Amino acid sequence: MNELAQTLTNLTLTKKIVLCFFILFILLLGYSFINKKQLLQLQKNKESGIENYENKPLKFSMYYVDWCKYCQSTKPEFVKLMNNYKRINGREIIYNKIDCEKNPKLAEGVDVDSYPTLILNDTIKYTGERNVKGFVEFITSHT
Repeated sequence: MNELAQTLTNLTLTKKIVLCFFILFILLLGYSFINKKQLLQLQKNKESGIENYENKPLKFSMYYVDWCKYCQSTKPEFVKLMNNYKRINGREIIYNKIDCEKNPKLAEGVDVDSYPTLILNDTIKYTGERNVKGFVEFITSHT
């Protein structure tokens, strides 16, 4: 009888150990799944031109030419943005105004097909209204 009790105790202990390993396995599996989702999101952000690093500034650039009437009306709005919004949602914003006639090399490798062209982080084109409110909403949506 004593041997039977000992066998049952050992069996119960074995079940507890197996259960602990099973729970540990499930936790590790869940952790790796969460990490995979985070890595996929980081990859998606990188491909879209936005890297989620709080300390890394965003770059918002305006490519223009002086003779373009749309550039002439957009430029003052862009300057207001530059002067009043050094940070948006806690992110530093670096602004560039690139005159494509005086500095054509600065527009190389960037998808400038009309003027003005406004681009966030060299990859995300702005297509909204050309005013401070529209610019801020656009940048905010990418912070």
